[in-house]
Order: sequence, then structure tokens, then C-alpha cells
Amino acid sequence: MKKLFILLLMLVSVGVILLGNLHWKNLNSAPTTTEAESTDLQGETETKDEASKESSPDGKLSYTGNWSPEMRSIYENKLEEGEAFNLVIAGSQAMDAVEPGWNDLVADAVKAKYGDTITVHSFPYDSNSFDFVAEAKAEEIADLDPNLVIFEPLTLNDNSLVRIEDSLVHIQTIYEDISASNVGMELVLTPPQPVHSPNWYATQISELEKFADNEGYTYIDHWENWPDVESEEIKNYLNGEGSSPNEQGQKAWADAITSYLITE
Repeated sequence: MKKLFILLLMLVSVGVILLGNLHWKNLNSAPTTTEAESTDLQGETETKDEASKESSPDGKLSYTGNWSPEMRSIYENKLEEGEAFNLVIAGSQAMDAVEPGWNDLVADAVKAKYGDTITVHSFPYDSNSFDFVAEAKAEEIADLDPNLVIFEPLTLNDNSLVRIEDSLVHIQTIYEDISASNVGMELVLTPPQPVHSPNWYATQISELEKFADNEGYTYIDHWENWPDVESEEIKNYLNGEGSSPNEQGQKAWADAITSYLITE
């Protein structure tokens, strides 16, 4: 009887020790109320910090990583003075081929990141570069006091109507007409849309890119976002017989411009 009693006592003791040890582990593995609250507060703080960064002047300035030092400086000064930076998008009627056009997509992206610190204006033109210059269309752009102008030279509209040599001269004239009353204004060039099997038009685009490089213009080559111009796939990015960009084409174009304007 005595041995049985001792055996039972030992079993009870072992059970108590095991239960106590299990309880102790549970206590140590579960976060305390204070720790849980601390974790929640840390998450909230990180979210607030991110929102604060995007709304702060320094946060917005961080998006301008691809801009020229001159444009960054102008934008920073505008932020300090509480004034809006003026961005103008000008080009052919292609941006109005569908809604939203590439200009609209860019404007929406800029608004989402920069808020009211950047004002975006768009000007589509259904004309060639000769008529654009002859009719002094650059004046309506200049009247907005632009800081940065993203300009699609009317190279495709010029095709078979204006020599590429003259078309390039017109770009320089347009820049001079706008900058005459807007000291420090910068002109950034982006080519018209690609077309299927462009032939001579591809040579004109090549000359445009060389001109931009030689004259020191920033050149945003959105053609890199499109399928190969000799492939059938590119037709999926163009309307009808390939005369203008459809929704996919507008997005391909807009993505390139947005990537330049907004550095993530």
C-alpha cells in the first residue's frame, strides 16, 4: 500500500510540473496587451509617416529624380513659395484619338503624386509643323508661363508634306517662341506614335532623335513600350488602319512620360 501511495504521489508531481511548464511557455509566447498595442501603434506610425512623406515638400521633390537639375530647382522654389509648377503637354491630335488619351493619363498620374503643386495643360493640334509656326500656335503655350513643355513634334503630320530638315528647324523655332517670354522654360521631346512598317517615317523618327541629342533636348522614347514596328502585334495598339493609338497605344505612350515625370 505504501509503495502504491508513493507511486501515485510521484505521478501527480510529474503532472503538476508538466502542466506548470506548459502554462509558463504559453505565457511567454503570447504577446502582452502592451506589446500588441505597441505593434499596432508602430504600424499606424509607419502608415502615417508614408502619408506624411507624400504630402511633404521633400517627399514630392523625391519624385523628380529624372528631371534636369534646373527643373528640380524651379519646382523646389515653387514649393517654397506655395506656387504651382506649370507643365504643358502639346502635340498632335493623336492624344485625342480615344478617351482617355495619353495626355489625360499623364495628367491623372501627376495629380495623384504631386497634387496641386503641378498644373497640367494639354494642347492637341491637327496641323503640320509649318502651319503651326506660320499661325504662331506657340503663343498660346507661351501665354501659360510654362516651366516644362513636353512636346510631340508634328513629325507624323509632316510626313510627305514637310521635309524632315524643315520639321527640325520648326522645333527650334517653337522653342524660341515659347522661351522668349519664359526664361528658364525647358522643352522635352517625345516622338509621335509608331505605325506598322513605317519605312521612310522610321528614318524621320531616327533623325528626330539625333536632333534631340545634338541640341541637348531630353528625349522620351515611348516607342520602347510598343511591340516591334514590323510585327503584326503592333496593330493591336493602333486604331483601324493604324492611323492613331488606341487604348493600349495611349497607355504605352503615357507610361513612358509618367516614368520620366515620376520617379518611384
